[in-house]
Amino acid sequence: MTNAIYTTIIEKIRTSLEGVDMVKEISSFPNDNVKSYPGVNFYPSELENSFETNEENKQVRGFKMDIIIGGEQKSWDDIFSTILPKVVDEVINQLASDWNAGTIEGHRTWLKVDSGDWGFFQAQNGMMAVATLNLSVKLLTNNS
Repeated sequence: MTNAIYTTIIEKIRTSLEGVDMVKEISSFPNDNVKSYPGVNFYPSELENSFETNEENKQVRGFKMDIIIGGEQKSWDDIFSTILPKVVDEVINQLASDWNAGTIEGHRTWLKVDSGDWGFFQAQNGMMAVATLNLSVKLLTNNS
């Protein structure tokens, strides 16, 4: 197995996010200093590895994805009932469209997106609304 799997996944996620017109800023690290909204941060969060067969391992490479909107633009009700759900739906739809169970580094892949927490946090430039998505990239890798 090569070391380029994480790099390839990060590039693929970034490319998918660049296809979402509403997303104005993308970071591949935890970033609470978003300047353009909606902003999306994504970063590796976990790795699970198990033996599938004598010839293959199953890996699940997890990523957290935070979709962030500044609270000074609109009312909190508008952000949580309209803006944030629309951006989340567009991101999920773009990921589903781009990730069609292809391959990464020659390994068969699948993408699963689960919802995480929605809420608030205090950032350097004010209160932010955030919706977190949990991405699981599943790969079958060779044991040899």
